Amino acid sequence: MTVITDTANVTTIDSVLAALRADAPTTRELGDRFERLMRAYLTTDPLYAERFEQVWLWQQWPEHGDQPDTGIDLVAKQRDGGTCAIQCKFYDPTHRLEKSDIDSFVPPPARRRSPAV
Repeated sequence: MTVITDTANVTTIDSVLAALRADAPTTRELGDRFERLMRAYLTTDPLYAERFEQVWLWQQWPEHGDQPDTGIDLVAKQRDGGTCAIQCKFYDPTHRLEKSDIDSFVPPPARRRSPAV
């Protein structure tokens, strides 16, 4: 086991998120950067890399076609053959998540072409 004694160069998730907030020129760009960060996380973290074969940004998903944006940010192909829709939320650290924050993401049952929630 390696013990880190010099923490001056250690990057924490808090510092990464703070840098995203500070560097993004617009709210839209902040969201786009966060989605790319989450895609990278889901493809490199051992737990998720084992579960997901591939993770796409919504616009890059091969089956996207002309489907409207319903709040899906990422689509992951699971190694067991399933598909998983992922919504990324990058709220201020003091924000308390409410049901209304995710209501738009849960699609009506009639929308079957979108990946499973």
